[in-house]
Amino acid sequence: MFADYGNEKESGEGVARAIKEGIVKREDLFIVSKLWNSFHEKERVEPICKKQLEDWVCFGSSKHHWTAGY
Repeated sequence: MFADYGNEKESGEGVARAIKEGIVKREDLFIVSKLWNSFHEKERVEPICKKQLEDWVCFGSSKHHWTAGY
């Protein structure tokens, strides 16, 4: 995901539109994110992850996997 690049919301909207228009199926996508170094403090992890998921509107109720615990 692109929070540090400043285009995450627009990217999520574009993917959601492509799904809606039938260009791609959600189940065919595997979207990967990363937690930027500037968000590694314990109190910053959950809020930024929630924001990233909100920006990627195409996620809906799909499952999310966290590879590291904080």
